[in-house]
Amino acid sequence: MIKFPTIQLKYKLPLIIVGFSLMVGVALQIAVYQAYRDKTLETLNAEFQGTANSRHDSLDAWISQISGEILIEAASPATADAILELGSAYRAIPGNPTAVLQDAYISKNPNPVGERQNLMRAEGDEVYHPLHEAYHPFFLELQKQLGLYDVFLFDTQGNLVYSVFKELDFATNFASGPMPARALAPL
Repeated sequence: MIKFPTIQLKYKLPLIIVGFSLMVGVALQIAVYQAYRDKTLETLNAEFQGTANSRHDSLDAWISQISGEILIEAASPATADAILELGSAYRAIPGNPTAVLQDAYISKNPNPVGERQNLMRAEGDEVYHPLHEAYHPFFLELQKQLGLYDVFLFDTQGNLVYSVFKELDFATNFASGPMPARALAPL
């Protein structure tokens, strides 16, 4: 191995200049890369914020629109009549109305889960069934038109007397039954 102090100056000086130039070049490349990276991240962050703000505004507008439409439907006499009539029919079912209605609209529903809403009227003599048949098309269409998860009607005792999709919370009591821990219970 050649020792650097023994190399003649005419070779040493160009090596030092080349070495220094390489170090400066590498340092410049690192600085340019970091500046480019920072600028790219800043641009991406600005684009992301713009997209997020736009989607937030769109979601707010959609929620306001849906909320307004839901409030109009909730205040309509037809909805009030449906709640009163279905609530009365629910309470008129002898024995356990939850068991009777869940059996009729869930267990004995000929449609599979996800299509239970296609049953307009369950079998049986309960007064509830013709009322369901009368109101169900309206609330099913409301659910479709507004793109809602479901439509729920509660009576004043907290009974879920109507649901478009008839999930396991259908016909249960949200005030004292098995469902208070769910998201709708506090409402």
